[in-house]
Amino acid sequence: MSFCRCQFLDSQIRCFFDDTLKFFLSLYGHKLPALALDSSDDDTILATGGADKSIKIWGLDFGDTHRTLYGHSDSITDLRFVKRTHYFFTASKDFTVRYWDGDRFEQILLLTGHFAEVNCLAVGRTGAFILSASMDRQVRVWERTKDMVFLDEEKERALEDIFDKADGSKGDDQGTATIMRKRPDEDMDMQIEDMEQPQSEAAVKRSILSIASGDRIMEALETADQELKECQRFNRTQLEKGNEALKRSPNPLLLGMEPHNFVLWVLRSVDSAELEQSLMVLPLRYIERLLYYLIVLLKNNIGVEICSRTAIFIIKVHQNQVRKKKN
Repeated sequence: MSFCRCQFLDSQIRCFFDDTLKFFLSLYGHKLPALALDSSDDDTILATGGADKSIKIWGLDFGDTHRTLYGHSDSITDLRFVKRTHYFFTASKDFTVRYWDGDRFEQILLLTGHFAEVNCLAVGRTGAFILSASMDRQVRVWERTKDMVFLDEEKERALEDIFDKADGSKGDDQGTATIMRKRPDEDMDMQIEDMEQPQSEAAVKRSILSIASGDRIMEALETADQELKECQRFNRTQLEKGNEALKRSPNPLLLGMEPHNFVLWVLRSVDSAELEQSLMVLPLRYIERLLYYLIVLLKNNIGVEICSRTAIFIIKVHQNQVRKKKN
């Protein structure tokens, strides 16, 4: 099973199937737009980097957040996995390239040498070298050596750099204790909470049942739309022939119901606990069609309770998109 991924300026990441281009799931958790993403070759994990300076590792089974990693002090501009591994590189506006272990959630190496923002990366097929391009007009080639890397030593070296900065700082406000307490984004409390708890509560709650229910709702909307088109075509043809009294036979796919009643029947068939998660699976164009049928149902005073609940949740989640469409 393979997926294609895309990121949006609304800080969401959406995954689609490569073969059918059918929507799979949305990933929520970045506080600022996601600027870079890549998945492992086995399509089991997805790594994303954002303008919030964080790296998030997601499971592609249910979209849960495995871990949030911090290290860069500025926006992450590119992210690339090494072929056939769960290791990946990240580039950032902080002039650095970093090497990470996606299974142990650790930083392995810090690569410095650029004098400006690093914009993009390319990883060799075997992972023996990488290329990095920067705003300093340089393309650097980083080759893998036979030297052993000890993570404890790398951590000690990072701590020494922090102490060196502390010793070279001026004033009591920039003492060692102050610098040690600070994280790259200067928000320790927020990051501790983020690392201890999954970022995407909605994604963690997602289950196979909610995804299947979302597919059923999308198929119901497509069937209802097709029935509306067929009815309009049939009525237009009968009007031209002068047979206005002739009525079209009920569609067995809709169980003999009107399109809006069929959509309501499918909504009622979804488990109440799974309804909201199922609605989050729907792409925006299906949301627009669902709102149309909800309005028709509410105007006819049919299924007021479930229609109101569904409409309120949709508007709450997609209020920015609804506002843009209205404008």
